[in-house]
Amino acid sequence: MRNPLADIMPATSSASDSWIEATVTQVSPLKVHLITDDDPSDAEPIALNDMPLAAGDRVWVQIRNRRLFIIGLITPRETSGTIAGPALTWASTYSPAYVATANVSTPYAPPEGYGFQVYTTQTSGWVWVSVAAQTESTVTLRVFTYDTTTPPSDLIVTLGWRLVRI
Repeated sequence: MRNPLADIMPATSSASDSWIEATVTQVSPLKVHLITDDDPSDAEPIALNDMPLAAGDRVWVQIRNRRLFIIGLITPRETSGTIAGPALTWASTYSPAYVATANVSTPYAPPEGYGFQVYTTQTSGWVWVSVAAQTESTVTLRVFTYDTTTPPSDLIVTLGWRLVRI
């Protein structure tokens, strides 16, 4: 699915340094597809360490002086568990932006000094979720989406969670 914000955000035209995620599309010669681009890059990136790469690997790329440098593999953090996404009631509907607040029960009472990081693992469209507040038994989420029509109440299919030190 194409990012719906891509059409309204100005393209970056500066040659300044930046960091971006990419997917390896070819190993020999090495080629990547930057997540902000519609097509794979024609530039041949430089891998800064001797990591084994394969097509489909997610990598961190630094763009410096218009050259691409692969810094390392993106390794996902382990998920502690998943829960069904909450039903959403869109409280603020300023088309095309929609905002909701949702409460989800914590899987268990976290130890002192710990809380839960909650994130989407499966959605039926583009959505941004942040943790607004936490108690021992509830995590309050702020949910934002950008859509041309009123989004469905089941936009979030599955949430992942992991225990983190706060």
